[in-house]
Order: sequence, then C-alpha cells, then structure tokens
Amino acid sequence: MVKRIVLSILISVLLFSIAANVSGGVKVESLARCPKMEDLIIRPYPDVWAAYAALKAGDIDIIGYELTTDLYEEAINDTNIVLAPVGDLDMYEFDLNNNYTIHSYVGIESPLFGEKRVGFRQAIALLTPKDRFVTDCCGGFADRIDLPMSYLHRGWRNQSYWYEDSTYPYEYDPDAAAALLDATGFVQGMTVNPDWDNTLTWSAEYLRTYPSDHPQRPNQDLDPLEVCIRDDDLRRLCAGNILLDNMLKMGIPCNPSYGDLHDMYDKVMVNMNYHIYTGCWNLRSSPALSVHALYHDDYWSQRGYNYVTGKNESNLGNYPILDAYLHNVHSPPDYATAQAELKKALGYGWGELCITIPLWSTRSFWAYSKNLLGVVSMAGVGLENGYTFMKAYKVDRTAIRYAISHPNAMNIIFSSWSYDYQCLNRMNLHGGLDMPPYDLSIFQAGFVQDWDTDTWIDPDDGINKTKVTRRFRNDGYFAEPVTGNKKANVNGSHYFFSAWYIKQVEGWLEPSFRDVHHIDVVNDFRVDIYFNTSSYWNTYQANGPMLPIDVWLKPPLAYNTTETFVEGTNLTTPGMLNLSGAPVWTNLITVDGDPLNMFTDYNIVKGQLGIFADLADGTVVEVDYWYTGDPTGYTPGNLPWYTIFEGAGMYYATSFTSPGSLTLKCNPYYWMETPPLGEIDFLWKWENGPKPRIGCYGIDIYDVVMQAYAYGSQGTGVPDRKWRPGADVAPSGGKVDIFDIVSTSGPYGYTWGGTP
Repeated sequence: MVKRIVLSILISVLLFSIAANVSGGVKVESLARCPKMEDLIIRPYPDVWAAYAALKAGDIDIIGYELTTDLYEEAINDTNIVLAPVGDLDMYEFDLNNNYTIHSYVGIESPLFGEKRVGFRQAIALLTPKDRFVTDCCGGFADRIDLPMSYLHRGWRNQSYWYEDSTYPYEYDPDAAAALLDATGFVQGMTVNPDWDNTLTWSAEYLRTYPSDHPQRPNQDLDPLEVCIRDDDLRRLCAGNILLDNMLKMGIPCNPSYGDLHDMYDKVMVNMNYHIYTGCWNLRSSPALSVHALYHDDYWSQRGYNYVTGKNESNLGNYPILDAYLHNVHSPPDYATAQAELKKALGYGWGELCITIPLWSTRSFWAYSKNLLGVVSMAGVGLENGYTFMKAYKVDRTAIRYAISHPNAMNIIFSSWSYDYQCLNRMNLHGGLDMPPYDLSIFQAGFVQDWDTDTWIDPDDGINKTKVTRRFRNDGYFAEPVTGNKKANVNGSHYFFSAWYIKQVEGWLEPSFRDVHHIDVVNDFRVDIYFNTSSYWNTYQANGPMLPIDVWLKPPLAYNTTETFVEGTNLTTPGMLNLSGAPVWTNLITVDGDPLNMFTDYNIVKGQLGIFADLADGTVVEVDYWYTGDPTGYTPGNLPWYTIFEGAGMYYATSFTSPGSLTLKCNPYYWMETPPLGEIDFLWKWENGPKPRIGCYGIDIYDVVMQAYAYGSQGTGVPDRKWRPGADVAPSGGKVDIFDIVSTSGPYGYTWGGTP
C-alpha cells in the first residue's frame, strides 16, 4: 500500500510539472558557463589501496579508477561510500613481442618471432588459464575475452574464435602446449630444469632449446624470456605470475621483472626490450579503429600504439596480410564492410597467428563519497568523464577532491596514459565530436556544433576521397593558468594550427591526423578537412586538443625563420617548397614583394607548404613561417607548468606540483553551461533547418524515465540492480528518492546549453 501511495505521488508531481511547463511554453534556464563546483583538487596516490584509505578517511571525494575485489568487499560495509558499477571498455592481455629480436639479445632471433615461430606463441596461449584469471585474479569482476576488443564490443567478434561458442582454438591445455613445442622444434635439451614438477605430465625435466633451424643458436638452450609483470595492479600481477610459473615448469627459462607503469614504460614501450608484458588498453567506442591503431604496421614505433607486431630480419612489417585486412577496416565505404573486414583480421591475427593473448575486460565498481552528488557514470568509462566534473557538486560547496594514480607526464602532445589525461582533460578542449554518456554509438554536438561528410577528388591521383566540414561554437575561450584571465576566442585557426602541430611532431595523438591531406579555414568557426583516404571513419578522425597559438609559437616548441626561393632555381610551381623545417604556421608569403593569400594561393598540404599558382621563372618567393621544435618532456618542452598549461577546458590550473598534485578553478569562459540537476541523459536535441543546425540540451520524458527506473535503488552496501548513480542528484546521496524525482520533474521542459 505504501509503495502505491508513493508511486501515485510521483505521478502527480510529474503530471503537474509537465502541465505547468507546457501551458507556459518551454523555459530556458540561464546558467553560468562553468562546472557546478568552482574548485577541483587532483591528488596522486601510489595505488588504489592508498586512495581508498583516503576516501574512507574523508580526505578525498572520488577515486579515479576501479576498485579491487577486496576493496569492494570492504566498501559495501561502509554506508558513507557509494559504488558506481561499470562495464569497462578495456582490454587486459598478454602483449607478445613478435619482433625479430630484442635489445637483450640483439641479433638473436626471438622464439616469438612472426609467422616463423607462431607455434611458440600458440603454446603460450595454451598455457594461459583465462577462466582462472577471471575467478582467482579478478574475483569474478571481469568478462573473459579471446579477441583484442573489450567485452562490450562483443557484437564485432569473429564467432569462429570465441570461447562462448566453444570455438576458441587455444583453450587452456598444458599437455597440448608441450606437444606443440615438441612439434615445432622447441624440444627438451640436456640442462636440468630447476622448476620441473614430476607430478605434472606436461612439465619438462630439462630446459627447452631453440629449434634446429634457428639461424644463430640451433639446438642450444633457450635464452630466458624477458617477462614484464605490472605489480601495481594485483590482477595483472596474479595473471603474470601464473603464466610465469607455467612457462618455468614447461622448461621455458624466464627473466621476470616487476614494476609499475613508470618502471615498465621505457623497457616495454620505448625500447621494446621484452617478450611478454601484462598489458592493458582503454579502447575507443569503435573497436575497428582501436584494432587498426594497435596492430597495423604503420603504428609500430617507440611510444606508439603498436609495440607488438614487430619487424622481420629485413626490417619489414611481419604481417602484410593482416595490414591489408586492417587497411580495409580503417577505410571502408560503410559500417557493414568495416565489420566484415574486422572479423577477417581477427580470425587471421588471433585465430591463426596468436599475435597477442587477450584475457579479460573488467566489470568493476568506482567508489565515491556519499557527500558527492550529480556524478555521471558513463557507459564503458565510469566516473572519469567531463559530464561528471561539469555537474557533480557537494552541498557544503567545498572543492571536489579527486584521487588518481601518478601521471607519467603532463604533456598534451606526448602523454599516453589515462592517468595523465585525468589531469590534462580537465584543462583542455578537444576539436572532435561528442558522445552522450549512456549511448556510445551516437555522436552529437559539443564544441563542434555541426558537421558534414562529403567527398573531393584529389587532383594528384584523381581518386575520390573524404572531405569533412566542422563548424565550431563561437563561445569558448582559453583561460590563463594561475590567474584565469580570459584569453583568445577558440576558433578554426586554433584547430588548423593544432592539427598540423600534432601531425608534424608524431606524438601520441598523431595517428588521428595521419590521413589529413590539407585543411582550409573557411571562416573563424568553420574548417574543411580534406583526407588522403576515402573512409566511413574519417568523419570521426582528426581529433585532438585545441592549442593556444600564441603559447605554442615560441622556443623550444616552435621556431621562426625566413627562407627565400627562386622559381626555376630551387622552386617549381605549382608545387611544394623545400623548407628546412616542418611548417605549422605562416606569418607571410610574398611573391616579388606581393603577399599571397592562404587557402587560395598557398596552404600546408601533407605537412609541407604548397603554392598553387604557376609562377614565372625568376620569381622570388619569400616565406616567413614557424616550424616545429621539440615538445617532448614531462611538460611540453619541459617548460614551467604556469607557462604551458593554458587551455580552453572546463578548468584552469592554479597550482601544480609533480608528480600530479593539481589544483584547479572553473573556467567561466568555457563553452558549456552548468548542467541543471534535472539533466540526466545529456542527449543533444537538434532543430531541423539549414546548416549549421542549432540545438540544445533539454529536460524531457527520457530524463524522467531514467530516473523513475532507478527510483528506490541505492548504491551504498551492495548496489541494487537498478541503481544508476546519474539519477542521484539531490541530498541525501546514495539513494534515488522523491527529492531526486522532483529535481527532474520540477524543471521539466527546460532547455539549456543552446548553440550561440
């Protein structure tokens, strides 16, 4: 009876609110352009246990990564801690170095090398008890995977190589692993194996040897495998040690090394001096783009995405057939083709070649204080997203305190770890498309107000390629570090400069810009991006941070110079100028003293300056331009933080102490208005009309339904099945109750954050 009364009250409140708002017309809420909380403090902790202790003690409000199983069991007994469940878009795997050799054994063919030694990698897969990892190492907080994509991407899987269909070819079987090693020449030699276990049929009494066809060490004992195991993550430590124990018992000598991210970065990602690494990737919403970037030979590089597929003895890519499949994945005419080509790539690379060994995706819980309200638990991501930091608040108005792992660097160009971007993303604005938090299949307006995808014919080869138009909002501004002073209006020129800078220095974000041919800035807030390729995915490429031009056009980040060319001597037009540096910005180009117009007379094309006109012999061309410097370092160019942290993000930095203690204040010149409490789904509503279309966010029936679904659920203790942290917007926290419903139904029909 009580339940029926409560539901009747809810319905009455909702109907009254809707009727009132409809009769009076749609309301537009006037909101500040700033996160709801003025201050944010980001504090680094050595591990999740230290961060959890700080949360429990009341020193922080939110932990920036998932809990371990033991901490979850502890958290459900603390009524002041709220849990946010999330299935992550992540992939834990054993990274196998397929390269011909490694630095520890320079010139010695690796037992994991390419197609020639596929049997050895397959044997390692047969020694990998994935189900045990899920139960024993992850405590059940994981979903097993057999292909290099997150469990949430399972609709893209190749069903011929997936354990749920009983088709995975490398199910845990040590006896089969021993037989395969014997069959491929890695037989037992004469040296006693100190780890022999005579109770196991598959354990080797003697160390295994290189095959007789090995070019340097035929029939000699295997050199120890360099096995790199992360010890700052108990799950990876557990899985790595289990595999290590199995390999040692199998007669495969190993040299294990343990460490955290900082210990492993140079060894694995920079020097690639490893055989096996306990890796993890946070993946994109599209598995097609992730697999292409992680495993195509184009991305095999130090500090790059791909550190596994390797080169052969002639320094050519190991897997040209896989590269061909992945090329088709990256450049399909449509979605269906991308899916079909990806399934081919997965079957070849992981069903046959066993390039890496995918293990699990996490099903986890994030933890935060009951005093924190309005968080957004984004699908596949958790609480680490911009919606959370725009909307979350505390009733006492004190700063939100956010616990993260130590950043590896604070370099917006070269940082490659999620811990780094937990700081950097708070201060920077990106020039790509937005996604709502609960449906990652949708791209919607954000700072990019609208976009079109078209084609153009490249005159150099006559091929039809992709052209993408992006129209930016005109109400975003850079904020100066420390002071928060209003700086330049973010516009198309900033995108143009940022794109070429990122592309030229080949940093972590460069792959997104790799296929850009040229960019035209049509007006202050519109750019046309011309690609070298024709691909369905190009619409979502060329994304990166908007860099403030005045901050980055200075040594050591960039250098100014003037060069002179003479038609017929050191210049042939129309064509490219043979500049001494990679251009990112031009001050002035003159022809016999008369200035040329950018985008009509000249442009940066494929990373070089190109002149479009056919000049007469003897014409003098003078070029005043900026070229890329060296932005590497803990901060770009190792510049002081207060000179380089300028961004157009939702916050600006007020203090920073390495390795990641950061205090920030809200940027009142950010493009997005402060979200009202009643905004739950963050779905953008476009109005039909000419481009650029206008639109806004709005509180409508979908927000009410999401909250009503969660009504009565709680996130303290063991979270209810219907618990949605994003529906908990009003005090007291940790439960969705009548006060939360009123927060949404009261302002029903409000619109906010509209296009300027």
